[in-house]
Amino acid sequence: MPLRAKKSGVSGTDGGPVGPALLRLRAEGRLQLTDDDIDLLRRAASWFSEGELTAVETQGEAVLSLGFLGWTRADGRLPAWVDAAGEAFARHGVGRVGDAVGPVGPGRGQRADAWGRAVAAASLEDEAVVAEVRLALEVALPERLADLERRVERKVPGGWAAVAPYLEASPPVRALAILAHADHPSAAGRGLRQVARGLLEGGPPPDDIVEAVALGLDAGYASRDARKQGRRLVRRVLAQPLWYPGMT
Repeated sequence: MPLRAKKSGVSGTDGGPVGPALLRLRAEGRLQLTDDDIDLLRRAASWFSEGELTAVETQGEAVLSLGFLGWTRADGRLPAWVDAAGEAFARHGVGRVGDAVGPVGPGRGQRADAWGRAVAAASLEDEAVVAEVRLALEVALPERLADLERRVERKVPGGWAAVAPYLEASPPVRALAILAHADHPSAAGRGLRQVARGLLEGGPPPDDIVEAVALGLDAGYASRDARKQGRRLVRRVLAQPLWYPGMT
């Protein structure tokens, strides 16, 4: 959905597909990424930014969410991202303002739509994309997996050891778990506990672990309304091909 002006800001996506951008940055030596890393990030972007390099939602000077991982002030990721790529954001008049992100220097006082477009442009700078990816892979995603481990182990001791090898071996499974946690942590925990119980019951491992995790998450999103959201997430994540030209 292209960037469009709203009454008090900007909303939409921009920058083109995430995959080719990450492949280019890897080829240039700017990022050390495995194919599995790229696959995971592409699947995440399919949920947060319709697969494009940034999604922006502003209201006045408030940045509600930004980037292909949908980071916000509330989760603390957006200010940390701006700190990590300060020069790139500053070139567009964007900077840390207290515990939020706002216009700084000559960017102050812009119209709401101009400000929103400046924020989007800043997030597309190579330096900003590199910082977003590093923050995701080194901090945000490991923290989500650690919380999932706690949620599984709290009620199914030994369950994480049964589930973890499948998450490690399958990018789609790992993406499903991480994105479900980002969307609905308790539902993700319930879903993986169901999968862990099945694996610990002593029977053979499922032939299709992707389907098993999808079914577990469906049960984890317990209410009818929540299940609609969970099924949308599963469909979106699994619709992405595992391989495309340029990946090795």
